[in-house]
Amino acid sequence: MKKILIFGASEGGRKVTKMLRKDNVEILAYVDNDRKKVGQKIEGKEVIPPERINEFNFDYILLASMYFNEIFYQLINMGIHESKIIKIYGLNTSASKSKIKNMYNRHCLKRQEYKNIIIDEELHNVIENYFICDMNRFYNERNYDFYNYPDYILQGIDYVRLSTVELISREIRERNISGAVAELGVYKGDFSAFISKLFTDRDLFLFDTFEGFHKDDVEFEHRRGFSKSKPRHLEDTNIDLVISKLSHIDNYYIIKGYFPESTVRLKNINFAFVSIDVDLYKPTYAGLKFFYERLSKGGYILVHDYNFPTYSGVKEAVRKFCDEMGINYVPLSDYFGSAVITK
Repeated sequence: MKKILIFGASEGGRKVTKMLRKDNVEILAYVDNDRKKVGQKIEGKEVIPPERINEFNFDYILLASMYFNEIFYQLINMGIHESKIIKIYGLNTSASKSKIKNMYNRHCLKRQEYKNIIIDEELHNVIENYFICDMNRFYNERNYDFYNYPDYILQGIDYVRLSTVELISREIRERNISGAVAELGVYKGDFSAFISKLFTDRDLFLFDTFEGFHKDDVEFEHRRGFSKSKPRHLEDTNIDLVISKLSHIDNYYIIKGYFPESTVRLKNINFAFVSIDVDLYKPTYAGLKFFYERLSKGGYILVHDYNFPTYSGVKEAVRKFCDEMGINYVPLSDYFGSAVITK
C-alpha cells in the first residue's frame, strides 16, 4: 500500500478521496495552506500545515487543489522531490486537452475533403450551400491562442467559451453593433486581455473590487445556501498586474470598487458586449440589471459559471433576471457552463 498525503482540504480533497482505491493507498493526512482548516479532520485524518509534511513517511503527495502549479513549486522549494508530487488536476488537464484537440482536428475537414467522400450531387450541393462553419477557412483569422489561455483549472482548453466570444466579436463587428465592451469580475486580467485583443477598437471597461469577494455578498450566499464562499477570496490580484496584460491597447478604463456603487460616475455609455464573471448571486444580478439596460440592440452578455454547482447563485440570478425581463438565454457547454443573453 502506498502512503500518501493529500494537499487540499476543501472540495477538491474530498473528491480525490472518493476516487482513490482504499485497498491500494493509505491516507496519512491532509495538507492545506489555510490555517483555519488546520486541526480539522476529513474521514478521521488530520489537516496539517505544509511545514509538518516532513513528519510523515510518505510515498506521494496528491495535489487536490485548483492552485496545483503554485503548490507544486511550494513543495519543490521545501525540498520535496518532484517524483513524489502528483498533480491530480494536471493529469486531467493533459488528458482533456488531448481529447479536445483531437476532436477539433477531427472535425476540421477542408471543403475539398467533404467533396471526396460525397457521391450524391444533390447532397453535395446542400453541403456546399449550407456549410455552417468551415474552421479551416478561418483558421489563421481565428488563431487567438485558444489553447494557451490560463483559465481556471484547465489551463487553456476551455475552447467553447473562448471561441464563442471570438464569434460574438465577429458578429458585432460585421453587424456594426455600437457600444463599448466591459468585464465585471476581472481577477488577474487574463480574460480581460483576451477580450481586448478581439475588440481593439472599442473602449474596454473593467470592474472589480480587486479585494476579492465582498463580505455582504458572501453573507447573502450563506443565508441562501448558494455557496461556501469566503470574504476576500480571489484577492490575490492588483490593478498593475491587469494593466501589464493590456499593454497592446490604451483605450481601457479600470473601475475599482463594490459593484454597482462603483458605476456612479458612468453616464450615457452603451455596451455591445459584456462578460460577467463574479461567481456570486448579488453581483451577478446587479451586473445584469446594470448592463442589460445599457446593452445596444444586438449586443451580448456572457455570464460565466451558470452551470457551476459550487456557485449556484449565478444560475439563480440569471433565471430571476430573465424571468423578470421576459427574455431568454442560451446555456453553453463550456467548462462551468456559461450563459449568453442577447438583446
